[in-house]
Amino acid sequence: MGGTRIAFLSIFIGLAACGGASDDANAPGHEQNGSGDETVPGVTTSRVRYAADRTHSPITTSIADNIRAIASRGVDRNDDMFMKVGDSITESFAVMSCFAGGTVDLAGRDALQGTLDFYRAANVSGASNCAEEWCQGATTAFNRASYAALGGATADYPLTGTPAPLTREDDAIKPRVALVEYGTNDATLILTASDAATGFTAFHGHMQALVDALIQRGVVPVLYTIPPYIESRNGYRNVPTMNAIIRMIAQSRAIPLIDFGRELLPLPDHGLWDGVHPRVELGGCVFTEAGLQYGYNVRNLLSLEALARVKNVLDGGQAPDTASAFPGSGTEVAPFAVAALPFVDAADGRTVYRLSISASARVRFLALTRSGTAAIAVESGGVSLGSADTVLHATLAAGTYDVTVSGAAFALAIVSCDVDDVTCQ
Repeated sequence: MGGTRIAFLSIFIGLAACGGASDDANAPGHEQNGSGDETVPGVTTSRVRYAADRTHSPITTSIADNIRAIASRGVDRNDDMFMKVGDSITESFAVMSCFAGGTVDLAGRDALQGTLDFYRAANVSGASNCAEEWCQGATTAFNRASYAALGGATADYPLTGTPAPLTREDDAIKPRVALVEYGTNDATLILTASDAATGFTAFHGHMQALVDALIQRGVVPVLYTIPPYIESRNGYRNVPTMNAIIRMIAQSRAIPLIDFGRELLPLPDHGLWDGVHPRVELGGCVFTEAGLQYGYNVRNLLSLEALARVKNVLDGGQAPDTASAFPGSGTEVAPFAVAALPFVDAADGRTVYRLSISASARVRFLALTRSGTAAIAVESGGVSLGSADTVLHATLAAGTYDVTVSGAAFALAIVSCDVDDVTCQ
């Protein structure tokens, strides 16, 4: 899809236009993970942008190499199996089971047929988490009920317990890919400004641990952003920040990201039936214009597209994308340019960013590490506007601002807040 299907929704907030080099300029290879540990696939300081104006994150040459490096860690895996990892949105029968035996209408997307046939021909046996008719006798990943997907779960669920749900599912099917979506329930735990630092830090830590556990196993993680809420539920205004954290993890580990939330925004009721969960119609695998008005139909198409993109890379195909790099070098003399929000980055050590906005905005700055803290300082024209560890909120007038982050192996997110977001104070 590459950001061209369904709709383009600008998430820019009137920020100055961004220039910069293309493809993998400034993008490193496999690096230390920032904590002094053994070198692992998954970069922590990739300069390849996971911009918010496309649905599938770019797979450039360096990112394709990283995906192959992750896969090389697990030589005993089943290339035709993927695991579903998530909460109730992932646990549902509507997630891809229609590919196993229901009506499928690719609506002219014939290039996806080979990927569909590949996964549909899989044959897996063994225990599963199946308790409903739709998953009885499942032999494919499409209609398998996963141990690692559970309604109401938060991002710590897959790695909790003995054996952990992730371990049970991994042992059962030895998949090559994991489709991962968490954050909807985690967002409801952050209700006040005092919750912000601990809540967002906890979510980031759980998601990063999950991603790294998959990478260590040789499983390629594919992350989804979460849907918007259309009802005033607890924490619903946290969705943009949760999605920025998901984006920062995907970018920092150079793994695929599906911006599911982006694709839902233009749909009636955002493609949801209750303000949280996607709606499914026509069986879930009909991808006509009518079918793609429903959230699960959209998710199923995006998932098949993502599997096709990863399969192409693992089959030795060329990297399909180029992408913009960040202008600048991260110093006071040449700060990295922040031209649109949400913005994410990953870096190690003192790094300077320059944010330009054309209209007043409430802004959340979030700098997260695996351990310890990262300090954030914002100034304009040499005048300090505030500093804090981990999270900083500010109402900024139109202008240009220098943002300095100091910390070891940090991930940064800058997002705009709704005017009535009580957690952004």
